[in-house]
Amino acid sequence: MSLLRASGKMAIATLISRVLGLLRELLLAKYLGASWMGDAFWVAYRIPNLLRDLLAEGAFSSAFIPTFSKSYHQEGIEKGRLVLWSSFLSLFALCLIICSLIFIFAPFLTSFLAPSFVGHENTELFPLTVSLLRVMCWFLLVISLSALAMGALNTLKIFFYPSLSPAVFNCVMIMSLFLLWEKMGALAAAWGVFWGGVAQLFMQLPLLWKKLPPLFTKKIILPETKSVLQRLGIGVWGSAATQINHLVSTILATGTGIGAVSWLAYSFRLFQFPVGIIGVSVSNSHLIYFSEHLKKGEIEKSKKIFIQGVFLLCSILLPLTLLSFLGANDLVTLVYERGKFTSQDTLKTAQALRFYLLGLPFYGLYKLLTPCFYALDLPKTPVVVTFVGVCLNILLSFLFVPIFGFSFLALSASITIFVNVALLLWYFQKKICFNFQDVEFYSWGRWIFALSLCFIFGFLPYIFFSQQNYLFSLVRICLSFFLGFLPYFLLMGGKKFFSGQYFPKS
Repeated sequence: MSLLRASGKMAIATLISRVLGLLRELLLAKYLGASWMGDAFWVAYRIPNLLRDLLAEGAFSSAFIPTFSKSYHQEGIEKGRLVLWSSFLSLFALCLIICSLIFIFAPFLTSFLAPSFVGHENTELFPLTVSLLRVMCWFLLVISLSALAMGALNTLKIFFYPSLSPAVFNCVMIMSLFLLWEKMGALAAAWGVFWGGVAQLFMQLPLLWKKLPPLFTKKIILPETKSVLQRLGIGVWGSAATQINHLVSTILATGTGIGAVSWLAYSFRLFQFPVGIIGVSVSNSHLIYFSEHLKKGEIEKSKKIFIQGVFLLCSILLPLTLLSFLGANDLVTLVYERGKFTSQDTLKTAQALRFYLLGLPFYGLYKLLTPCFYALDLPKTPVVVTFVGVCLNILLSFLFVPIFGFSFLALSASITIFVNVALLLWYFQKKICFNFQDVEFYSWGRWIFALSLCFIFGFLPYIFFSQQNYLFSLVRICLSFFLGFLPYFLLMGGKKFFSGQYFPKS
């Protein structure tokens, strides 16, 4: 129940942020569309965003939280403060160096990431991409420190306020688009990204400062900080492997014509909506409790926490995948289709979205599984598994993108994440010594039947409301989700299922 309450708090805060994020994406689609300007923005945003996933929400968070949790809970508050602020300074220095290098080598990075932009018939495309990258590279610095602050506050069992901080980022970016677009064009979006990251960081710092005021020693790099950096070094390889997938996708997408980068970016941002609300919320809160029990030697409780996390994710993400797949066109229409974003862009974006959605449950499980290996002091395992996935993704992309086009990049990503999760789950199951077949889950058949009803009832609105406009798209989506989730929720036992009463006991 503690895990469920923590996940719920984070999910509510994340939902608020994601709704504002949808408004932000709506405005980006309106102003940028799937034009050359949109492709320039998304290519430039790709580099700091990939590194953000690597340093902020990826390897660093997974390496920092177990170490900080152990220092704080087992060695006292003062030790926790030292580890926190030592890690803060180390991350600041690391990101400052990286951002400076990106700023200096922006033209080279742009030509590497989007070779088709070099010598393009639109002479403004390449220099605009370089300018956007030089503005947004500093976003990496502030958002990485913001993620560290969020991880520390979550370890202190403070979930709602940190999870709400991305909403400030979205608000700043929305204001930037409204106020600066006429004067600055695409640069308004880039400056919105940077100042939004600054606002997100400074929303959390006062609370962190109050709970754990800065404390330093003459020796800035502590043994615990070295441990975090060593784990980060290992984790970087695994996370970097994942980012290689995105880089390859971007390079191949730019070669399939103007608009492909934007279609993939818009569909992936929409796909991240449930991943962020459900996957990140459950996995972050799960990691706090899983690490805490594991460090105390309470293995059975750790097993129970893990299995509950798996079932909680699957029980929500599976029906959500089915209903979102049915309503992909309507979702894209409602969120994006206006201004420079045309009905043709809607069809292309929805096509990519459906392929991404095939991997939605596995993305959630991946975010749950990977940090567990860091907590178990097995950081190399996800690295090896991820490299296997990278090789598979690159092979599939190079073989089939020329045949099936840009949308296969989304399908390849889903296939890759499925393979990664299958391998990680198999190894984790052996390492922690439990078997899903022994789980006291009362009826697998009922779960399958409930999902079937969810799909059938969710499909009914698309039979009776076939007109194509904003009103009917809204009606179809609302009815589909209501009619689909209602029988699923009732058949699975209502709130008893989601409250944990039908979860395995250990």
